[in-house]
Amino acid sequence: MESTEEVNADPRIPPQLIHLLMANYSVPKSCFSKPPRTVQLLYNLDTLQLCIFGILTFLTLLSVVIFIEDAFYLTKKVRCPSKRNTFLWNSAAPTVIAIFSCFGLWIPRSAMFVDIGISTYFAVCFYLMLMVLIEGFGGKDALVKKLESNLVPINTGPCCCCCPCLPRIKLTK
Repeated sequence: MESTEEVNADPRIPPQLIHLLMANYSVPKSCFSKPPRTVQLLYNLDTLQLCIFGILTFLTLLSVVIFIEDAFYLTKKVRCPSKRNTFLWNSAAPTVIAIFSCFGLWIPRSAMFVDIGISTYFAVCFYLMLMVLIEGFGGKDALVKKLESNLVPINTGPCCCCCPCLPRIKLTK
């Protein structure tokens, strides 16, 4: 059997559990090691896998080209600056996901940065979309005035949908 130092890259997992999983459940040793570096990944890929990586990278570049064409169209056709910026940010979402995913494909240890980057981008898109909705009502004061007689549920998803006991609130200034 192999030494524990070679296999156990994560000190939170006891060596006995690792050996049990490898012996009884055929879990490969590579599942307990750190993700490879980019250079190690490139040396370990065969021709088919390199072709797949190339195709996925090409699709990412195609997504960028489509977004650039979309951006030119939106800058020519949409006159309102806030709507144009929001449309540009929202239409870039698939391209941003493709670019971050391509980074995650070629740099195996970047999964955390890929997730944070995509989440941050969606947060900005969501904020801009809310600003367009507020401006569609005529501003914050007009939105509150329009909805002040309505009770607004706060037990909506994704976090509070399991709390039906939360009260409905009235919008006030």
